[in-house]
Amino acid sequence: MSPRRRYRPSLRFAAKTRIILVHVPSAETSSILMGNTTIRGGDSTYYAATVVDRVFGGSSNSRLVRSLRDERRWAESPASALSQTNGLGMYQVGAEVRATVTDSAVRELLAQMRKIRTDTIAPEELKRAQAELTGSYPLGIQSMNQQASAVLKARRMGLPASSITNYRKQVASLSATRFRTAARTVVRLTPCLIVVVGNASQVYKGLSTIAPIAVIGPDGTALTPADLEPKTAVLELDTTLLVPRKDSLLVVAQGRTVGVQVSTLEQSGDGLLYTETTNIGNVISQTTKVSMDRAGRMRSPGPDREDAGPGHQDRSRLW
Repeated sequence: MSPRRRYRPSLRFAAKTRIILVHVPSAETSSILMGNTTIRGGDSTYYAATVVDRVFGGSSNSRLVRSLRDERRWAESPASALSQTNGLGMYQVGAEVRATVTDSAVRELLAQMRKIRTDTIAPEELKRAQAELTGSYPLGIQSMNQQASAVLKARRMGLPASSITNYRKQVASLSATRFRTAARTVVRLTPCLIVVVGNASQVYKGLSTIAPIAVIGPDGTALTPADLEPKTAVLELDTTLLVPRKDSLLVVAQGRTVGVQVSTLEQSGDGLLYTETTNIGNVISQTTKVSMDRAGRMRSPGPDREDAGPGHQDRSRLW
């Protein structure tokens, strides 16, 4: 069998909105991260973009929080983030959701991205975001180290030192037109990379109707839809090890014996009968029986089990 190839997206594929699904079979939730490259750190659009991000997903009362957490109860902490670098920046949107609503959450995130690009942002949303940014900004340049970092960052971006002292003024004086332009520039649906980490067996079908999708393992190995299907296999069982015996253990809590479990494997006709009995105080009284032939195949246990007597909490299971 030839070794599996690692996933390498082509440039043509990268030019489109697409999904990379990382298959983690044991995952009960899906982690969604989506975004695109955006403006350089020294771009004057950055001031308006920070306000747009605050409205969209950069605060505890953002649109994403209201939509995915408050209204739909899909995610606890959906958020967005705008990175400022001396090269191309990056805009990201993320959420962790239940596996059963993964495709619905991705569609809602895309819908919210489309809405912030096309619809006029309400004045009250903008004013609140501007007030939050201008009010919190001084807290980030209080110490000498913070001030030095701010100056170093401005130099890397090719910005004058006045960009630090004038930040609050720049943000507060922005017009509605600048916000619309910033939203369309920073938040892009095409191209947009969507990465989902979760159980692909549960979420692949729904996600495949949204955009072209590539499935990979945690190590980057490319997978096919057929790889996600449960595989049946014969259980190799060394039946020579199945010999009659009896074993038991005590259940101890705070130094006191509160229960006992007894397991027995015994000859039963031409096969074997495994019996496991658990008794823990007045809480649990359970008996499990597994009947097998000599080849280790399970079969009907045969005769009815004995009556456990009055007061017995019957939780017996038979295979």
